[in-house]
Amino acid sequence: MKKNLYPFIRVAHTWSAFVLLGFLLMYFITGFMLSHEDQLSGGGPGAYKTITRLHRIHGYEGDLPHLLYALMMDLSSLALLLFVVTGFYMWLKLERKKAYGIALLLLACALTGGVIWSFMK
Repeated sequence: MKKNLYPFIRVAHTWSAFVLLGFLLMYFITGFMLSHEDQLSGGGPGAYKTITRLHRIHGYEGDLPHLLYALMMDLSSLALLLFVVTGFYMWLKLERKKAYGIALLLLACALTGGVIWSFMK
């Protein structure tokens, strides 16, 4: 007996999007603050140090908040992979929209390759 996985895949896709939204939003806000440090100096040196530390954490060493943050970043990486795989699966189930999807996928791959190539110069 073959079960329909589509409802489960759709729920997994939605929840992985919620996880990613929180962490990507946090990373965007702190990255914006780091790149505009001179214009946003109201937070003081402690705020800047904390934001910088969030962007440079590596590994599972340190105190409990550091460990939890590192674990949550790893979980958000897994959520990103899950989001991509489930989204690709749902796209394959569409009957009429495959041509648009293939065109956008090729465009995204070309843009990514171009960015990587430009950094290698």
